[in-house]
Amino acid sequence: MSLEVALLVLLLVYVAHLRFKLWMDAKVIQSFQKSAIIVPKSEKKQDFGIPALLISALALLLALSAR
Repeated sequence: MSLEVALLVLLLVYVAHLRFKLWMDAKVIQSFQKSAIIVPKSEKKQDFGIPALLISALALLLALSAR
């Protein structure tokens, strides 16, 4: 009978440990959610990278050819 009681106590301690861990994880998640900064979605900006690169390359070629 004492083996069953010991196993039952160990099982109850393990369940209590899991409940405590679940409670702590919920507290951590809740604190992260409270401290999170919500950044509004940015509007899509036009990308002038490739056209600007082509224009600058053309200007460079024109400057070198004028020498």
